[in-house]
Amino acid sequence: MRHRHDEHRQRQRCADPEPAAHVPQLGVVFLRVALGSDRTALLGSSPLALLDGGFVLAYGTDLLVLDGEGNVRSRTTAPEAPVGPLASADGRIYFASAAGVVYSWNAGRDVIRVGSFGGVLDGGMALEGSRTAYAIVDGSRLVALDLAKGVALPRANLTLGGFLGPPAVRNGNASLMAAVPGRTFAMTID
Repeated sequence: MRHRHDEHRQRQRCADPEPAAHVPQLGVVFLRVALGSDRTALLGSSPLALLDGGFVLAYGTDLLVLDGEGNVRSRTTAPEAPVGPLASADGRIYFASAAGVVYSWNAGRDVIRVGSFGGVLDGGMALEGSRTAYAIVDGSRLVALDLAKGVALPRANLTLGGFLGPPAVRNGNASLMAAVPGRTFAMTID
């Protein structure tokens, strides 16, 4: 696999000797896929790397699974554009919209609505395993969403100031930042 990858890099170097102006000369661009001309369509989400060298990305409401050489393996259109990082658990891709709705997608199938956090998200969501997603909602609430039942459970509420999201989660604990007048805190909530 590595040998084939190196050959592909070498072919790209020869076939496309002029690198893009914004790419630093620290390495070789070995994959470039044209998606469209709407730069704002990429602002809400970040790609998700796959174990086989491919990746999933969101371009506006389009979700694409690409292999390591840039070939589209699967594509669908979501009801809303993802915000924050895409996440994966049990072979499914999970993402949230800015309005707080969580969706899941199995490549080659339809996008399914899982549930809602019940408000506007700050920076997307974070998964803990395959059962629970966490997010900062309306800037003041930490909410957990049971992915199997679609039920949102409040975990913490900040009445003065606001949480800065999304949180980092592990073993049922959510680590996040909170800003109150004159101070910023890092905290972990169990």
